[in-house]
Order: sequence, then C-alpha cells, then structure tokens
Amino acid sequence: MSSPTTARLAQILSSARLIFHSEAELQQHLASLLAESGFAFVREHALSRRDRIDFLVEPGVGLEVKLGGSPAPIVAQLARYAVHPDIAELVLVTTSLRHKACFPREIGGKAVTCIHLTGSSL
Repeated sequence: MSSPTTARLAQILSSARLIFHSEAELQQHLASLLAESGFAFVREHALSRRDRIDFLVEPGVGLEVKLGGSPAPIVAQLARYAVHPDIAELVLVTTSLRHKACFPREIGGKAVTCIHLTGSSL
C-alpha cells in the first residue's frame, strides 16, 4: 500500500505537463516540482557504492526516472534499491506506457508505484 507521500507525489507528477529533451532535463523539472510542492528530497542519493537512486523523497520514498528501456532490467535495478534501509517504497516515473502496464506493485517487499507522465519528450 502506498503512503500519503507517494499518493501526493502521484497526484502532482501525473498532472504535470512537461517538455524535455533528455532524462537529465526531466529530472531537473521533477526537482523543481518537488521543491515547489514542499517535498524534502535528495537528488542522486547514494544507497551504496553501486546503487544511486535519482531522488530520495523524505521519508523513505525512492524515486527513479526512466524514459525507455526494457522493463526487466529496471525491475532488477529497483530490486537492488529495495533492499536498502533508506527505501521504504519505490516510485518509477516513466514516459513509457509499456512500463506502466507491466510493473509489479511490489518488489522485495516494498510497494512500487508507477507514474506515467503525459508530457512531451522532444
């Protein structure tokens, strides 16, 4: 089950209409939205030497951004993140309907929310 933080994130991000050229530019837009919405967060939070999640939104919500790619490696990446004590739940922000359609609701015992952005990638 998703937390109130994740529900609020989903509401804010799902309604955003963003224009971006790259994943890095999308991440910058998301950082601005998070800050404007009053979320406390850290960008590129190091979970370990190998694992660095795009955003850690307090308290304990790991947010990863993916524009494309096969779902299997993304699930594997999120599974690595799920074992870290800093992570209570995970959010995948994506522009891919394929990701939204096939993502599990839980990985490694942690709730997963998939947010599909309807903004434009140029």
